Amino acid sequence: MLLDLWGQKERVCLKGIVYNIRSFIYFSFLTFFLSLLLSLFLSFFHGKIGTDTHFGVKVDIINSTLGKALGGGTGGYTSGPQEIIDTLRQKARPYLFSNSLAPAMVGASIKVFDMLNNDSSFVETIRSNTHLFRDRMEEAGFTISGNRDHPICPVMLGDAKLASQMADAMLQRGVFVIGFSYPVVPQNQARIRCQISASHTEEQIHHTVDAFIEVGKEYGAI
Repeated sequence: MLLDLWGQKERVCLKGIVYNIRSFIYFSFLTFFLSLLLSLFLSFFHGKIGTDTHFGVKVDIINSTLGKALGGGTGGYTSGPQEIIDTLRQKARPYLFSNSLAPAMVGASIKVFDMLNNDSSFVETIRSNTHLFRDRMEEAGFTISGNRDHPICPVMLGDAKLASQMADAMLQRGVFVIGFSYPVVPQNQARIRCQISASHTEEQIHHTVDAFIEVGKEYGAI
């Protein structure tokens, strides 16, 4: 069974939402379908080492990217039963018509997997940073879309012009954020999407929130 969240009007990556996949996995078990998890923005960073471990389920096939959460610039991967992998190598068009990854990118990606498997501090840090940002922003009066654990933190503003103006004002205060508006997101649901990283310090998080509060008051958003 393929859990396809990309066909929605609004991309999941712009919502900051973590979908509970437990019910989908249970359905695939009952109907004898294979389960496929598309894990891009939360690869290895949700749960102990991924979304499936967070919900305590076993996923047959995992498809993800070496970019996004893992920090790489290009490439991706699929893991699963040997029969599936052998079939993909023979039949999958993206595999057949893609170029090989640069050796440096492969080496860096393998190193990232080793680091995440051997050290949980990265996951703990990004969760702590995310909670700090989301909690302080909501206390200040902003609406942050999505789950509290999700490091993609959309600051919901509604008005497209307001989102653009506030993003520009944030840059003047040393914080680079991007405003998203229609047609990237539904009309009247413009937002500034913030992405929290394990490399951010608490001081940087506080500085960002303080800048948001200052700009939000200046433009009447809070």
